[in-house]
Amino acid sequence: MLHYKGLIHPEPWITIKPLKDTDMNTTETLGFYDDELPENSCNRIREELQEHYGGDALIHVYYEKDKNYAIIEITKYFNKKDDIPKLVSKFKSSFEEYYNETFYEYRI
Repeated sequence: MLHYKGLIHPEPWITIKPLKDTDMNTTETLGFYDDELPENSCNRIREELQEHYGGDALIHVYYEKDKNYAIIEITKYFNKKDDIPKLVSKFKSSFEEYYNETFYEYRI
């Protein structure tokens, strides 16, 4: 089952640079975990999510062996002039719906 961990600040291994020729220069990283996703599905899920979101988001999916669940982190670009909390909430909801509909067959 997919669970929301919350916003992650800051990301330890990623340096985000503003996208060129755009106002999308603010990022937020949303963290999730899935306790039903097997370790061998992480790379495929990451590739499919990255393809789905394209350049609008940076996706990381990896397995935490000691906790026995997959971590999904999505760094999303936003325009700093926008209402970011509202857009984060909307993105979170749409991601959860998309993820649950698309990847249910990957779960144990």
